[in-house]
Amino acid sequence: MKAPRGVSKRSARTLITLTPDFSGAIDAFQTLRGVLIAQMMESILKEHRNQIAPEIIWNIEKGLEVTNAQLLDAERVRSRLYRTMEAFFERYDLLLCPTVSVPPFPKDQRYVEFIAGQPTKTYIDWIAITFAITMTSCPALSLPAGFTKAGSARGTAGDWASPRGSRIIKSEPSHGRSAGVKRSSPC
Repeated sequence: MKAPRGVSKRSARTLITLTPDFSGAIDAFQTLRGVLIAQMMESILKEHRNQIAPEIIWNIEKGLEVTNAQLLDAERVRSRLYRTMEAFFERYDLLLCPTVSVPPFPKDQRYVEFIAGQPTKTYIDWIAITFAITMTSCPALSLPAGFTKAGSARGTAGDWASPRGSRIIKSEPSHGRSAGVKRSSPC
């Protein structure tokens, strides 16, 4: 087998492109996050509403409106995602995927409103790829993949999600070096 560019022949493995079923992850996460934020911040909302960002108010109110049926559905999705990944990792060692959908944006910009020209529905949609991985209960590691022309960190090599991931990465310390990853930053 020919090793992919940047991967030593000794450590080359078959690279397979497939996508586990993450359907329902975004809605389930939004429900569970809403409940969590409401539980943590309901009393703050009552006393300090005028000092809280509109996006957080929306999140608290979303959580307060969640029904038992919606909460159970969200937990069912989380459970299905866990089982999906459990089956996935019976066959594969790692799941590699992007972890950001946009490059860094100015700190005075509250959130990303558009991704690839499409409007986001909520203030946290721009990090949906990361919370989808969180919903699987897998440990994950994000690695920088380079820098923009302006010198900001750009994208990531992906989430390395796997119950065995840390063992795999530790066993092959040359992966990063052979792929050209350097310990440097623009700062």
